[in-house]
This record gives sequence, C-alpha cells and structure tokens, in this order.
Amino acid sequence: MENAKVDREHSQYSEWFHAAGFLMEGEIYESINQGLQRYRSDRSKEEYSARSLIMVSTIEVFTLCNCMVERWPRAVRRELNKTSRQAQLEWFNTWARPRDLEKRKQAVAVWYNMISFIEYHWDYDSKRLAQMGLCMTEEMKQIVDNISLYARTTPKAKAMKEMIQNFYTRAVMDRNTSAKENPLLWWIAVVMQSEVLDTQARLPIAGMEDELDFKGKLEALDHYARASLAEVQGSLNSNRINWVDEDGERPPEEGLEGAILSILSPAWLTCVSDVRDMVNEWLVMDSSGPIDSIIRLMQGCWVDKKERRKQYKYLVKMQIHENFTRDPVTTGVDSCGMKNTVGRANAAARMAVEDEFGSAEEAVKWDEVRQEDGRIKIRAVFIDAANNAKVEAWVEKVEVDGGEIERG
Repeated sequence: MENAKVDREHSQYSEWFHAAGFLMEGEIYESINQGLQRYRSDRSKEEYSARSLIMVSTIEVFTLCNCMVERWPRAVRRELNKTSRQAQLEWFNTWARPRDLEKRKQAVAVWYNMISFIEYHWDYDSKRLAQMGLCMTEEMKQIVDNISLYARTTPKAKAMKEMIQNFYTRAVMDRNTSAKENPLLWWIAVVMQSEVLDTQARLPIAGMEDELDFKGKLEALDHYARASLAEVQGSLNSNRINWVDEDGERPPEEGLEGAILSILSPAWLTCVSDVRDMVNEWLVMDSSGPIDSIIRLMQGCWVDKKERRKQYKYLVKMQIHENFTRDPVTTGVDSCGMKNTVGRANAAARMAVEDEFGSAEEAVKWDEVRQEDGRIKIRAVFIDAANNAKVEAWVEKVEVDGGEIERG
C-alpha cells in the first residue's frame, strides 16, 4: 500500500514537471545539473560571505513574521491557515517556540537556499538563469540584482532584509504561475529534478544536514509564504508573546466581554476581512498565485490548470452493418445524444442498441470494452428472423463551453 502511494506521488510530480515545461534531458536539464554541481562545490570565502548574509537576512525576516502572527487572535490565524475557501478549524502554527527550532531551521533553509542559488547564478544579462529555464520579470530581475550587489559589492544588512522580504512577497503574490517565470515554482522544478526524479546530493546548509524530503520542502514553502504575507493590523501587534520564548502553550485569549467588544469593533472587522481577502486571493487552491500548485502537490490532487479549465460532455454514437453475414452494408454513424456524465452516456449507448435490435441476451454476440476513463464501446451481433446485423456503439468525450459538468 505504501509503495503504491509513493508511486502515485512520483507519477504526479513527474506530470507536474513535464506540464511545467521541463524534461529529464536536454539543454535546460543539463544546465540545471551543472548549476547544482557548481553551487555544491563552491567553498570560496566570497561565496560563504554572500550565502551567510542571505541566510541571516531570511532568518530575521521570517522571525519577525512569526512574532507578528503569534500576536494575532485565533480567529485571524484560523483564516491564515486555510488551504481552500472553506472554513478552517485549526489555526496557523508559526513553529515559533523553542521546541520547534529544528523544524523552523530546516524550513527556513528551503527559502534561503532558493534565493542563494538564484543569486549565485545571477549575471546582469540573466543568461545563466535563462539557460536553466528561469526567465523572470524585469521587476524580479531588479530585486535579484540588488540582492546580489548587497551580498557581494556593498554589504548592507538592512537593505538586504528589505530586498529579501520584497523578493519573497513578489514571488508569492505573482499572478504569472509559469514555472519558467515564477522563481518559487521554478525552484520546485529544480528540487524535483535533483531529489525526486533523480537522486543527486542535497544542497549544503550551513551548520546542519538537509533532513526534509520533497513533501517537507513543499510544506516549508507553503508555511512561510503564509507567514511572510501576514501584515501587521493595528492592535493585533500589541499582544504579549512571552509564552513563546518560555516554550509554553498559548494562554487563553481575552475574556468574553473583551472578545465581544473586539469582534464588534470596526478595526477588528476590517482586519479579519483584509486577512480573509488576502488568503482567498493568494493562499488557497484555485487562487491567483503559485501556492495553488504547492497545495495541490502537497495534497496529491494536482491537475494542470489547462485541464481544470476544460469541461466535457459525452456523446453517444452508433454504427450499423446491415446484412452482416451475406453482403454487408455499413450505414453512417448516428449520434444518439449528449450526456453530462460517463455513467449516463454508457447507459444511453446500451439503450440505443437495445432499442434498435434487442438486449444482450437476444444477441448472438455482445462485447463491451471499457477505456481508462470509464467510457465503453459495444460490439453486438444479431442474427434472427428480424435482424442480420453487427452494431457498434461507443461514447466520445467532447470539450464544451459553459457551466459545471456533473461527475458520475
């Protein structure tokens, strides 16, 4: 059972990889492998300094995000935890407490390894990244160029943190969900090529080993995408969070009277509404940005968006070969109507044959074959006082425009 699950996940990852425009051969594949090898083997002092500055800046950015979110009431953090537009019962856990330190370190490393790898291969004409399949927008190129300058030419910690935060926010709030233009999705393709579809060495992390599997890396990307988009909303940043440093449990929230007053206040209602709108636009399935694909890959329900937009009905067709045993004459193909579901179309195909000639019990021969998506094809032969014919009936899948198509 476990092996079957692993095979399904691997098949889905491979499908996503190819739909994103990547192959396990060719120029892009080779360029990515060469880039990974260069990145792993470069132990120069300059490179160590650049990666360290990016790492420290990312840790500080996400630590601040954690602190802000931990001050938020559960109702707001519950909104932040949604992966669909349905209500969420569990609230967002920032992994901020000391007991979550190792999980936090591993997760943050996924993010700073991404930007360090991109910065390492950055040149002003961006050709090296383009050879690996990444063609960012001009705005993202400018951000990466600034990060590279701050990391290698004019080190500035504060400016670096601002650029790092800007990079992560822009990558998540990006309506262009092409893996060859969005750096977050492109990084998923790089890691997938290296660690899932191939078995290459893990990328180095300062001071520790990479212990996350691919699904763990997806979870890390999803987790800090949510934390990084959390904006400070007035009084939500005023709550004390001493219990975090004490590695304690979250204390009970304010009393009933205070809770009611907060809920009824205009500031509170505006805050909850703003968070809900942000989450629904960027952080759930079928949302505008790259997190849609990440959630679907995590939950094992990824489908190419091109296919998701397609809708289908099912057309029943029938062809008759009259005078079958003597001098057969083939009639034209008749359409027997459009159905919303495979099940109804299959039933209609059987009914069409039965209405014209008779049931399976009355046939000399009746065969049905079923395709992978459930559609059937029938071949039946009727030889009796009334009939001398072979009949074929089948179901065709037809793309249509318009509303929801039933599943069945």
